[in-house]
Amino acid sequence: MKAQINYIQQSFLLLFLFSGILFAQDSDSKLQLAGDIRQNTDFAFVKNKALEVVNTGFNAGDGYGEVWIRDYNTFIELSAEVFPRETLKENLRVFFRLQREDGNIIDGFIPREKASSSKVGYSYIFTDLESDYAGHKNTVETDQETSLVQAVYKYVNKTGDQDFLSENIGDKTVAERLEWSMEFLLNERWSEEYGLIWGATTADWGDVQHCHPWGVFITDETHYCIDIYDNAMMVIALNNLTELLPSLKEKWLPISEKLAINIMKHLWDAENQKFIPHVYLEASPYPADFNENEIFYHGGTAVAIEAGLLSEEQIRISLAKMIANVEASGAGSIGLSLYPPYPEGSFENRSMYPYGYQNGGDWTWFGGRMIQQLANYGFVEEAYEQLLPMTERVVKNNGFYEWYTKDNKPEGSGTFRGSAGVLYRAILMLEEWAENRQRPGNPIITHMYTADPTARVWEDGRLYLYPSTDVAPARGCDLMDGYHVFSTDDMVSWTDHGEILHSRDVEWGRPEGGFMWAPDCVYRDGTYYYYFPHPGGSEWHESWKIGVATSDKPTSGFKDQGFIPGLDPRIDPNVFIDDDGQAYFYFGGGHYGRPQGGKLKDNMMEIEGKMKKMRGIRRFHEGPFVFKREGIYYMIYPDFHTKGEVYGNRMRYAMSKKPLGRWKHKGVILDPTGILTSHGSVVQYKDQWYLFYHNGALSGQGNLRSVCFDKLFFNEDGTIQKVVQTGTQED
Repeated sequence: MKAQINYIQQSFLLLFLFSGILFAQDSDSKLQLAGDIRQNTDFAFVKNKALEVVNTGFNAGDGYGEVWIRDYNTFIELSAEVFPRETLKENLRVFFRLQREDGNIIDGFIPREKASSSKVGYSYIFTDLESDYAGHKNTVETDQETSLVQAVYKYVNKTGDQDFLSENIGDKTVAERLEWSMEFLLNERWSEEYGLIWGATTADWGDVQHCHPWGVFITDETHYCIDIYDNAMMVIALNNLTELLPSLKEKWLPISEKLAINIMKHLWDAENQKFIPHVYLEASPYPADFNENEIFYHGGTAVAIEAGLLSEEQIRISLAKMIANVEASGAGSIGLSLYPPYPEGSFENRSMYPYGYQNGGDWTWFGGRMIQQLANYGFVEEAYEQLLPMTERVVKNNGFYEWYTKDNKPEGSGTFRGSAGVLYRAILMLEEWAENRQRPGNPIITHMYTADPTARVWEDGRLYLYPSTDVAPARGCDLMDGYHVFSTDDMVSWTDHGEILHSRDVEWGRPEGGFMWAPDCVYRDGTYYYYFPHPGGSEWHESWKIGVATSDKPTSGFKDQGFIPGLDPRIDPNVFIDDDGQAYFYFGGGHYGRPQGGKLKDNMMEIEGKMKKMRGIRRFHEGPFVFKREGIYYMIYPDFHTKGEVYGNRMRYAMSKKPLGRWKHKGVILDPTGILTSHGSVVQYKDQWYLFYHNGALSGQGNLRSVCFDKLFFNEDGTIQKVVQTGTQED
């Protein structure tokens, strides 16, 4: 028995060691992958090219006169990078102004003067609400309404413009028109037998049906059917709608949930682990000996994954099938629309030959969506591998082509904006994963305790961090006795440059030392000015002063120059230098509390005139920090919040048109970090804004703090989005 126990113990030990080896290997491979993503030079080219292409307009691409909603839905987020939100919104308004009497949404719009109907062309749609544009609709498809809902959702999420939903267009608000479009699908495109929406017989997501030389309009020969693409699009749209308008959840979420159940019941082939191309409401247009279910729909499957319809294992199997189809066909990427293609003659439209156009053409427009979902579900290595053929051909052909032949030759428009939009987002998703994987995680300084961080970027291109130092074992904040400085050039690796100032270096300071609290540092005319609060006497409450040390280097050589005369005993200095060179001084907290601001003289050691109360600042505790962006002045500061389920100060902010106010309070940008205090700074580094702050994650104690940072984002109107606190990279 004893031998058996020893054997079991040894087995568990070997299993543990083997698991550790596998974990280490997995971590190493992920770090390697993150490095490959960060160093991929094609990605930068593709992103810049995407911005260049989308900046030229909103039609699908060169050669198209129309703005299509199914396309706009896939590049509206990219357009938001280069166009003001009013322009984006006006495009959406046109679709609503041309909305039909039953709630249906047009496919696209074109200037009225270019809208000329013909026997073989579009029958254009005009309304009294829209005087500049005419609309048209490919009636064989059923994705126009769902595309518009998704586009509005992306617009609101990207810009924060919730007010758009209550804007009136004619006799209805945008919110009402969105719901009206969904009601159209229930009223006019709903199959009671299957509990799903129907359309015509097209190739997966395509808008060309099997009959008619053009094939975009429903005719007497149309064969109605249900498919995965249209129904998955509706699931996504209803989920988006109820997130935008929570009051609609009670009505529409049950419909979305039932849709998902019916999709898997009627369209999922469990035996073959794929979606059935079509379930016909009456009869198939194809011969009885043609097995349509041999065809795998790539695009519809990708959208189904986005709708949350497949498990991780089903996603894995679907990807394996896509890769096998690419190898069997010889195509360039998993953007392959379907495989095998429909046989010659299956579509009257001559462009729909095998491997032509939507019948087996290779479309980055949908392949990129699959990449996004692979990344979204954690298949990052697979996403990267399958993305490379798509980005490589953008570089090779210097453009985003509409589709590619199975020989990987470009066809159609070379400025296809939908492809630009989906690739841009896919690359961003992978780059964000890589950044988080390469980052060591929060807190960023772990060999000592640091707090109250001020982040600055100097002329050498590095980011420098000037925090205070907590000392263990803590005795309140009494023992904080010196300052270190840290720097980085990649936000990953941090260099500790050592101690740059200690209380013993301050001749005018408190005899007992300690109380070296939240500092700041600025650069002007060859000199680095280091501002720090420190008591001038043993009775520290009433003797706070703001000391100044200077150096010609950012990381060493600082010498105490005395303190700024004539100030009230407050703490937490902050200096902001405006574009015109004028320096401003702010401080607040301690015995006198409320924040004050004033101009600094050119010597950076004296106040010019008198300090002013900062009007409009609400619930101020301490730690003001001022910065400027696009002509707007911002002040962030911790508040007095100490109650509620989440304990601790929050970080608030205010905005102003002038550096000394009056300020307008805007709200909370950082929730409590798990300890009482909060203190931070904001900096832009390599085109990304960051908020630096502290928490107690390393020690579990409120007086032994650690510096963290997270990304900070602005809305279109300049307001700040609440910062999402991240922990370790595993979190």
